[in-house]
Amino acid sequence: MEIEVSVAKEAARRADPARVARLHQLCDELETLEGDIVRSSTNDLDFHREIALATENEFWVLLFDILGGALTETRVATFSMDPRRFSIVVAAHRRIAEGIGSGDPEQAAEAMRDHLLEVKQTWDKHPEVVHVCGEDCR
Repeated sequence: MEIEVSVAKEAARRADPARVARLHQLCDELETLEGDIVRSSTNDLDFHREIALATENEFWVLLFDILGGALTETRVATFSMDPRRFSIVVAAHRRIAEGIGSGDPEQAAEAMRDHLLEVKQTWDKHPEVVHVCGEDCR
């Protein structure tokens, strides 16, 4: 979790207006994907990768590409756990994009931390999914 929090901080320090606009565009797009778990999950992956790109640090992008792709099934599972999560994720992503766009590393970090804690709490509420897909989904 702290890796993505650090990446959000760095993105807030370095993101140019085009990257911030792309984050907002992905938020707008996500809102149109309710009910489409696969496309929502792809959008989620793209959003988090865009944050890594905003750092202008190749290490963060490479790390995200290695770990992010491996977590695709996790994203699909998380979106399927509770239909109410969709609006929660949209709001969380908007808050993260706003934090990065503000140039305030602490605001971006808090938004990312809150988002990831909500994801963890969702997993904790749904142990049956962990049983079905194993530890690889965490």
